[in-house]
Amino acid sequence: MLTQVNATAIPEPWQAMLPADRDHEGHPLCLLGPSIAAQAVRGVLHALARTHYPVLLRGGPGTGKREFAEELHRRRGGAVEGFHVLDFATTAEARPQRRTRGVGIAVAGRNAESWYVPNLERLSDAQRATLVRTLGTAPRTTHVIVATTADVDELVAHGRLRADLASLFTIRVTLPPLRDRLDDVATITQGCIRRWSDRTGGPCPDVSSIALAYLRAYTWPQNIRELEEVVVTACSRTRARAITGAMISAVLGARPRRNAGADIVPLREVERNYILIALARCGQNQSLAARRLQIGRNTLTRKLHEHQGGRIATGRVSTYCS
Repeated sequence: MLTQVNATAIPEPWQAMLPADRDHEGHPLCLLGPSIAAQAVRGVLHALARTHYPVLLRGGPGTGKREFAEELHRRRGGAVEGFHVLDFATTAEARPQRRTRGVGIAVAGRNAESWYVPNLERLSDAQRATLVRTLGTAPRTTHVIVATTADVDELVAHGRLRADLASLFTIRVTLPPLRDRLDDVATITQGCIRRWSDRTGGPCPDVSSIALAYLRAYTWPQNIRELEEVVVTACSRTRARAITGAMISAVLGARPRRNAGADIVPLREVERNYILIALARCGQNQSLAARRLQIGRNTLTRKLHEHQGGRIATGRVSTYCS
């Protein structure tokens, strides 16, 4: 039976297998966030860790397929050296060509391995035939995880993927794009900053509310990978304690913003973010911002207190660095 898992909804048979949602600091970026989509991703991962079936991961570029596979390997009891990326482009026979670093934990008495095959849609016919043979002869302790950015059924229908290969993966997981999990942007941004700080030894800057507003207003065609690149660039450029909206705007540059019809957010949030931007462009001068917004100063003051108790212009998000 084919199990299709969209990470925005958890299959009912798996509900009882979900863990209590707890602090997930240190998890891969694709698992971070309070949104329903993020909770579903974590729940699906927890359920899959209790199985040994081959898994097919689908998602756009940068949605975290590789990190998801690495974390699944770790939770299945795999050791650091047991996660392998199969490189079919450089060999006629499929075998591990390189191993990742920092994946998994050493577990005494277990020798589980995971073979990860990225970009399934890019493999040639000969390479896909090799993969079929490899899956047929893989040891019982080997877990196979493949990833693709394409729709598998469409690939089969158009003759771009062998039906016998697709049928080997009865569990298929779709990771959501970042544009569908905007509530997670702040938490993922914090995770990116922690990673940068751990790698460089630099201090963890806070993120201003205006900066977060800019991050939430971007389309993220390369998803979490692109968000991390933007945040790391901002961290590298700042010498202050905070990443400001001006920094994020400068890093994003002329990249296209989200289509206005792509997402619907609460009107209150739209108003709040617009006031933040207006205040920033007016140098936090509330009288000037009120005139530019064509509202009274008292009206602006009231809205400030309604949204953030009067602290709308200085609100920050802590990065919770240890």
